[in-house]
Amino acid sequence: MSSKKKDIAREQAKSVDATAGFASIITGIRRCGKSTLMKQIMGRYKKEDTLYLNFDDIHLSSFEKDDFVRLYSLIAERKAKVLFFDEIQLVSGWEVFVHQLLREEYMVYITGSNASMLSAELGTHLTGRHLSTELFPFSYEEYLTFCNKKRGKDSFLSYLTDGGMPEYLSTHDSRVPVSMVDDILVRDIAIRHGIRNLEPMKRLAVYLLTNVAKPFSGNRLTSVIGDISTSTVLDYVDYMRDAYLIDTASQYTTNIRASIRNPKKVYAIDTGIVSCVRLSQTDAISAEIPIPSTTQTGKRQSLLLSWQRRV
Repeated sequence: MSSKKKDIAREQAKSVDATAGFASIITGIRRCGKSTLMKQIMGRYKKEDTLYLNFDDIHLSSFEKDDFVRLYSLIAERKAKVLFFDEIQLVSGWEVFVHQLLREEYMVYITGSNASMLSAELGTHLTGRHLSTELFPFSYEEYLTFCNKKRGKDSFLSYLTDGGMPEYLSTHDSRVPVSMVDDILVRDIAIRHGIRNLEPMKRLAVYLLTNVAKPFSGNRLTSVIGDISTSTVLDYVDYMRDAYLIDTASQYTTNIRASIRNPKKVYAIDTGIVSCVRLSQTDAISAEIPIPSTTQTGKRQSLLLSWQRRV
């Protein structure tokens, strides 16, 4: 049975804060609840003091760098002091605009769906002037609240299958996560990196998402995917990590060279995505769903705990 769509207080909400002169950056996979979290944070302030813009909205699709001048005038006219910008990195030159706002002591909240896109631009213009938070799909506790379930074995097994993406938990329509994966591959990766032939990347995404918790190497992926070089395959893996679709863990070793050379294991950011991608692939390779350490802990760094092959 699907859950009614509702908003719940996110565990990370208390740690997301902004100070005048500093930007609060919230990053995470598409549709994990960044916009909802931002709107919850808006509730801390008087409505007349805030301004919210979603740059992923169709009405702002033609927004260009020169339009920031008009936006600045609107902010001054409304006398807003707390600014909320959803997916502002879609507009070239956004970091220069935000830097100017910070110099004038505005409080700025920003969301983004690509870690490297934000970090590269922040490092250029906002070094030392931003506070970062990563938002992930629901943890087990959030899942229980959202789905009105009680703690126990049955609900935990359901969580491992359903994952923690709010929209999917509201609809239980397997097309929702599959569509989201397509959005990530096209909008967050292909368009940004100028990739014209999407088929090899899509095959790679399906392979990785249906082989979670299994070791992989660049050469192995190249032999499976075909059509592209090993270096390109590894670039695609990095792009998917930056877009929060997957993460990887290195095999434990004290030898740095061996750590780079050895195969890594791949993990999906959300197990519900894995379940739905498998359903959409009639010939998908069966693989055991691992415990989703990223969604349970809410910290991507948990995947940096390396795995070690035991004899």
